[in-house]
Parts: sequence; C-alpha cells; structure tokens
Amino acid sequence: MKILGHQDTRSDYHKTDEGKDSGSKVDSKRPKNVRMHRQSKVDYHEVKATFLRDNVKTLERNAWPLRALEIANAQFGDWTRALLDPDDLGSIMLPRHNHGVSLVPSSGSSVSEVLKRLERLDHSSECYRRIQQFSGPLTTIIFLSVAPINDPDYSDYKELVDRGYRGLTHLDGLHRLIAWGLENKRSVPAYVAGS
Repeated sequence: MKILGHQDTRSDYHKTDEGKDSGSKVDSKRPKNVRMHRQSKVDYHEVKATFLRDNVKTLERNAWPLRALEIANAQFGDWTRALLDPDDLGSIMLPRHNHGVSLVPSSGSSVSEVLKRLERLDHSSECYRRIQQFSGPLTTIIFLSVAPINDPDYSDYKELVDRGYRGLTHLDGLHRLIAWGLENKRSVPAYVAGS
C-alpha cells in the first residue's frame, strides 16, 4: 500500500485457528495481531555493535544477553530493524526471569501478563528498580527473535521451546519492555532475528 508516496511497511500477521491464511500476510512465527513496522534488513555486525554501544555502562551484565544474540543469529539469522507500536509490546513473550523475585515463571509470560503481577512486586527489589529506571524519555533498541532460542545453556527458554511457542520473544531489554508496556505510550525500535 502506498501512502503519500511512501511504501507502507506495516505488516499485520495473523492466522485462523485452523492455521489457514485469513487473507493478510501470514507468518506462523508471529503471535496473533502483532504489528511490526519493518524498517530494513540488517546484518548481525550492526546488531552486535548496537548492543555493545547501548550497554557500555553495564559491562558486567553483557555476557548473557550477548551470547543470546549470538545463539539467535545462528538459529534464525536474517535480522530486521523494526518499530513496534505501544499496544504490541504486551504480546512479546518473556522467558523465565528471577533475580531475587520471581517476575516471570519458567513457563514464560507475555509482557501484559507480567504487568498484571507488577503491583505485587517488592518495590525495593533490584528488579523493580531496574524497571523504574527506564520510565524516562530515552528509548533504546530492544532485541527479539521470532521464537525462543534453543540452547542448553539458556534454560530460561526451555519450557517455551518444549511447548513449541512461536512468536516475538525477548532476547534483551526485559526491564525496558515492562517499563514501556506499563507506560503504553511509545513506539519501540527493535532488532528481530528470523524476520
């Protein structure tokens, strides 16, 4: 679709319950009704360089997510830079997450499910403080894949892999996703593996 002389890059992915094409562009790797504004294909070198640049102040916490990006690159390849609408953040799947408090169970949770549990989170916890630190105006890029990564060293994704989950899945940016999902106002840039 052309809008004011520009190509509309908005993609709407969904399937019927039977898995048949419902008339729109279909990709079985996407969760229902998640819209992505595809901006451009990118290579893994750009993805990695962006991650390292954006995380220069947290070097002590970079090994785990950087390895997750490497696994996603090997498993899915084909990175895309995209823009997600505020309403779409709630559909992103989060793997198990527990550092002092169990925010996401081993079965995983969508951002919207986590937001419902956020009130019960200890406000003095490290996890809550990290979420709050991203409530400011700065929006940095998040890293996702079209399905959970499958690697024995990344057991946080195991139950999602075992049940065959397919949909946008967090690789890096969990606390940011929760903060921005709670706010529900900003569009968020993302690198997506496998799209």
